[in-house]
Amino acid sequence: MQNPAPHKYGARRIALNVRVKMAEKGFRNAASLHRALIAMGCDISHRQLLRIIDNSGDSLSKDVLDALLNLFDCSPAELFTEVLPGQSEPGQDN
Repeated sequence: MQNPAPHKYGARRIALNVRVKMAEKGFRNAASLHRALIAMGCDISHRQLLRIIDNSGDSLSKDVLDALLNLFDCSPAELFTEVLPGQSEPGQDN
């Protein structure tokens, strides 16, 4: 996958490590992660979750963020990463 164009605010971007965390916790696909989030009471559509996993969404609700942090048992610093110019997003194969 090619690196996306720089964000409208500049070249630095934030990305979520959801794919990495999914692998660490044994979630094999988005459907299994979606079921776990729904079971926790997190109101998220499958389509929205796919955008989060692919780092293609424009926003993330606090409720979804809280659910991901608790499900993955991680800190915000472990879930987010900074993507510098020329770097690929976490969990993406080039």
